[in-house]
Amino acid sequence: MRIKNLKTKFKKNSISFNDLEKISCALKDKNGSIKLIGGCVRDIVLNNESNNEIDLVTDLEPNDVIFCLKKNNIKFWKIGYKFGCITIVLENNTIEITSLRKDIKYSGRWPVVEYTNSWIEDAKRRDFSFNAIYLDLNGNIFDPLNGYNDLVNKKVKFIGSTETRIKEDYLRILRFIRFNLFYEKK
Repeated sequence: MRIKNLKTKFKKNSISFNDLEKISCALKDKNGSIKLIGGCVRDIVLNNESNNEIDLVTDLEPNDVIFCLKKNNIKFWKIGYKFGCITIVLENNTIEITSLRKDIKYSGRWPVVEYTNSWIEDAKRRDFSFNAIYLDLNGNIFDPLNGYNDLVNKKVKFIGSTETRIKEDYLRILRFIRFNLFYEKK
């Protein structure tokens, strides 16, 4: 599957596609790649007004991300660093970039993580199937858990066992309700 004219989807957004390309080019210093994930992907697939929150996933570990950002004079904060997350600061915008990971021990919102090079392992740790849809900067969709169909059918489906997912993080109950209410209106 492919999203055509991906660049035009960012015209309404305060974050420019050029900024995403800049980050992508910077990570190539360590042979890294990025994909979009989360709300921005949901909005693009559904042709909704894009939100201003862009989340990225990379196949580089946090130290390599930091190396690439420093080398390319891109500002960042190490907020969420121990969970594999770096906050990139561009102009007046921030973009979260998280390393591929799997959660090996849960403690509510703060899991113990292990980095991986597997997009599928990263997808399996996510909450809902439509939150495991990855989109590269060429518009190619990578959907290892078939979340695309759930999204276009507005079905909020937990990944794996619902009970297990909720016990890992009780906030997922509220997210489940929020998404159901949001998609019910559409």
